[in-house]
Amino acid sequence: MYHYVRPPEAALPHFRYLPLDGFRRQLDHFTRTARIASAAEFAHCLASARPAPDAIVLTFDDGLRDHAAYVLPELHARGLWGIFFVSTLPYAQQRVLDVHKVHLALGRAGGRAVLRVLETLIQPEMVEPEYVCRLESELYRGHVEDEATSRVKRLLNYYLKLEHRARLCHEVYLRTGGDEARDVPEHYLSSTQLRALGAHGMAIGAHSVSHRLLSQLSSAEQEQEVQGSIGALEQLLGQRVASFCYPYGGDHSFNADTLRLLAAAEIDFAFSVEARDIAADDLRKRLTLPRYDCNVFPHGQSRVGQAV
Repeated sequence: MYHYVRPPEAALPHFRYLPLDGFRRQLDHFTRTARIASAAEFAHCLASARPAPDAIVLTFDDGLRDHAAYVLPELHARGLWGIFFVSTLPYAQQRVLDVHKVHLALGRAGGRAVLRVLETLIQPEMVEPEYVCRLESELYRGHVEDEATSRVKRLLNYYLKLEHRARLCHEVYLRTGGDEARDVPEHYLSSTQLRALGAHGMAIGAHSVSHRLLSQLSSAEQEQEVQGSIGALEQLLGQRVASFCYPYGGDHSFNADTLRLLAAAEIDFAFSVEARDIAADDLRKRLTLPRYDCNVFPHGQSRVGQAV
């Protein structure tokens, strides 16, 4: 699983990303020690429910401009295939997703500065104790980041009650220099770039509309997130969208309603996040396929503001 893959950017001195050279070296490592699966091989694994333990599937989340600017050229040059999971709110409303407002605020100002801003805005009653109790031990395992950054992400992405979360994400984003008219085209794939991924043989799957934690939403809200993202992508691409990826991932990120909705939408497979290989039982179920974060393998550790 990959997100940001890019060179350093002066406007985002505190931004955390996988340097492009690190991505290249990780692909080199994978081709030396295993195999990177083709679309046909992965389809065969799904159809036969037989895992390929020496093969790797590359997945890329969030529909980021990095994936057209840096990832696609690298995959194309090597003859490799990947799956790109896209959230659709930026296309429908020209808005930055809340999760990326947090990333951009942290990237511009740094964790300590953003936490100071957040502490002037947040009140104790805005935090949901149930979320803290349930999620504290599951969040950001394996991530290497300072305590202030981790605290900001836990609060804004998970711990705040839903009625406060979007407003505070937006306020922190604005107070650290956010500008959606500038950031949407700079941060996300354009419609043309999205179609170019498909034209180069890449698979494109849905990643919800707004990248909210589905397990915290009602069944009706989840249906809007699932069906809305699938429908928007099918309209943009002119083809069926048959895969899904849970925002944030992990068992805490979806529930029985989510699985029911994906089955009703005739989704062929869905990825979560769990640091283990895909087993035969996963391939029979198909809607809870595990994934490793790229940072658990050599050369996959993200950096802040500098190249490897």
